[in-house]
Amino acid sequence: MTDGGTSDSATAVADGAIVLTGGRASRLGGVDKARLAVAGRPMVEAVLGAARAVAGPVRTVGPGGDTREDPPHSGPVAGIAAGLRALPPSVDLVVVVACDLPDLDAATLRALLAALRPAATTHAPGAALAVDVAGHDQYLLAVWDRRALAARLAALEASGGVSGRPVRALYDDEEVVRVPVGDPARDVDTWADLAGHGPVALPHVGAVLRAGLTPLPADVRPPLAAVGAVLTSPLVAEDPMPRGPVSAMDGYALAGPGPWRLSGTARRAGDGSSARLTHGTAVPIATGALAPADCDRVLRHELVTVTPAPSGPRWSPPCRGRRGERPPPRRRGLAGRSRTGPGGRRARRRTGVRGPVRGGDGGPGPGAGARDAGHHR
Repeated sequence: MTDGGTSDSATAVADGAIVLTGGRASRLGGVDKARLAVAGRPMVEAVLGAARAVAGPVRTVGPGGDTREDPPHSGPVAGIAAGLRALPPSVDLVVVVACDLPDLDAATLRALLAALRPAATTHAPGAALAVDVAGHDQYLLAVWDRRALAARLAALEASGGVSGRPVRALYDDEEVVRVPVGDPARDVDTWADLAGHGPVALPHVGAVLRAGLTPLPADVRPPLAAVGAVLTSPLVAEDPMPRGPVSAMDGYALAGPGPWRLSGTARRAGDGSSARLTHGTAVPIATGALAPADCDRVLRHELVTVTPAPSGPRWSPPCRGRRGERPPPRRRGLAGRSRTGPGGRRARRRTGVRGPVRGGDGGPGPGAGARDAGHHR
């Protein structure tokens, strides 16, 4: 008879299987290890195919499986205990296998089952344990006599519980027969392991490459000698760069609403001296120059006409009239040139300072602006 799969021909012993699909996969960055694809096929599907080919009832233990260890992520021994409880009482031999064996096949499981059949040995060991190509025991590729497995789990439960136990603890006091199986016992615990089993799915290529690359040692060089090299860590200036808001264009730095009176010395790029604008004043400024304190914005120089005024040089924005009305005559002084667009509308003045955005009260505010319209650091 079968349960969720196809078994070999009927024998005197009923065979079942426990497939562990949980685990945190911490060395794989916490990905769902069971669904990792090797040669285009999720590993758990390869393992389930092999288990269903030799066993009747097959129970998966883990997220989304037939049952779950209690509490979740409490280790493989707790998972095996949960899987054993889910198997019907008619099962005498239990295949115990992890989901991370993409090369597993039915022939390997048949070899383990045959090693534990009553006619195969006179000692009646409790488990048949797979041995990989390097001669290492693979504790999560084995076949157990159900009574021996239940006894070992009960002993561990009585001595502190099965939660958090390493799977090797199941075998400490148990007589086992070891069966060399070779490559089918190779598991996948790291990205390097995954790469060794064949083509890797595109979403995991980056992780596989990083796992296979050896970091180069850090080398301290003068800045100019490091041109073309890759930094081992971000390059951080000792002082803020730039030290304050800078102009995004050649023009005039403004403070407050117009009209403005020219005052102070022109600001040039590279000039680190401090300067401050008072309300209603303006100062020439070059691209990349530090903006004076209390500067609201910068008006591009090509939009400005500087003319003398009776009370000294003054600067006023373009005169605007309501649509359909004749604008009043322009006053003499420093004025921004207006430009006429489609429909007779005047073009908006474009301003910009790179640095903190000023708030409505004239003080610094959060956010950043773009060239010609606001502030940007």
